Amino acid sequence: MFVQDAMLPDPLTVSPDTSVADFVSLVLGSNQTTGVVLGPGEQILGVVSVLDVFRRILPSYIDLRRDLANVFHEGFFDEEFAALRSVPVKSIMTTEVQTVGPHETIMRAVQIFVYDRNKAIPVVENDKFVGTVTRRSVLRRVTAELA
Repeated sequence: MFVQDAMLPDPLTVSPDTSVADFVSLVLGSNQTTGVVLGPGEQILGVVSVLDVFRRILPSYIDLRRDLANVFHEGFFDEEFAALRSVPVKSIMTTEVQTVGPHETIMRAVQIFVYDRNKAIPVVENDKFVGTVTRRSVLRRVTAELA
C-alpha cells in the first residue's frame, strides 16, 4: 500500500493569515485537528494544529512543574484563548514540516507517526501539496482492505 491510497479526500488547509478562531472553527467542523498552511502555488509554509493553539495558551514554564497548572484562576484558559482568537496561524504554526510523497510506502508514514508522534503528514509531489495522510486515514484504509 502507498501513501496515495490512504490520503484524506478533503484535507484541512488554511492560509497563513487565517485567524486562530477561524482555524478552530474549521477543526470543529471536521474530524481533523491539523491543517496545512499553504502559500502561493500550493507551497507548504507550515502546519498548524490544536496542540499549537494549546501550547500558546499554556505558559512554557509549566513544563518545569506540571502541578503549576493547578494554580491558575478559573477563567485563565478562556482569557488566553480570547486574546489568541485574532492572531494569524502563521504566528503559531510549525514551520519544520515532515512530508511524504504519494508513491512512498505507507510504512514510511507509519514510521513518522510512531517516531515523530505526528498525527498528520502533508503529501507533496513536485514541491506542491497534494494531500494529507493521517493515522486515522491509514487505519481506515487498512481495515477496508481486510474487510
